[in-house]
Amino acid sequence: METDPSKPGYEFGSDLMSGRTYSELDNETDFLVNRPNGMKGFTLNITTKGSGVIVCEGETFVVEENDILLIPPGVPHYYSRNPLFESWERRWVYFRPRAHWEQWLSWDKMIGDTYTSHILNQKDIDVINSCFIRIEKNIKSDLPLSTELAYAGLEKLIIICKSLQPSICGERYDQRVLEVIDIMSRNLDKDFSIEYLAEQVGLSESRLMNLFKTQVHVSILKWRDEQRISCAKNMLVNTGDSIADISKLVGYSDPLYFSRVFKRFVGLSPNQFKKENG
Repeated sequence: METDPSKPGYEFGSDLMSGRTYSELDNETDFLVNRPNGMKGFTLNITTKGSGVIVCEGETFVVEENDILLIPPGVPHYYSRNPLFESWERRWVYFRPRAHWEQWLSWDKMIGDTYTSHILNQKDIDVINSCFIRIEKNIKSDLPLSTELAYAGLEKLIIICKSLQPSICGERYDQRVLEVIDIMSRNLDKDFSIEYLAEQVGLSESRLMNLFKTQVHVSILKWRDEQRISCAKNMLVNTGDSIADISKLVGYSDPLYFSRVFKRFVGLSPNQFKKENG
């Protein structure tokens, strides 16, 4: 069984994976990747150097530096290094999306059934690349909540990519909203006040709350609770930690309050959820 996710034949069993792949002329990395049945999840990648050739649903196209692709589930495709270039380097994330991401997973331009976007602004390129790097780092980390930090970073990346689409460039996500998401994503166990978050980004509390809800479509506290409960669900299924310990790890000092919030989002108590999914 193939153990390298960059090579043909690898089975993507995890819901979230990330990496960096190189294809070089006359090297063992220079091979065709063929996915005739597509993937079970989405693949998001950015070309960081060189060029590749993609064939998707009968359409052939070239990707070069700073081109981003979003390949939906079930879309047959294959790709390889562009023979006119000596190398092709790209960062990628494979993921199963969370339900509320649907609004961000459709872009303006499609070739075949693949979404494409070219990033022109160097600042945007730097931010996007740093998101890919942080996601991969968190996926490979053994620290508590590292998987949820990776998901939170992926959500930020998806939002940024959506905000760069020409049809909504006039409605791009405010950098201060992204900064607040970043602060909370890296500190899910912390109870930051709205006042503190507003100070960090130089806004009044009311302005920040209104701006966040307008752009993300939920309140700051609801967004934070959604991330915490998603993290708790993962820990209930994949660890042997007690509900009291999980409660503290995701930021709720009172297990009873945690259970109420959990049931409000999931429809089951933590105990019931663990029994049904453990």
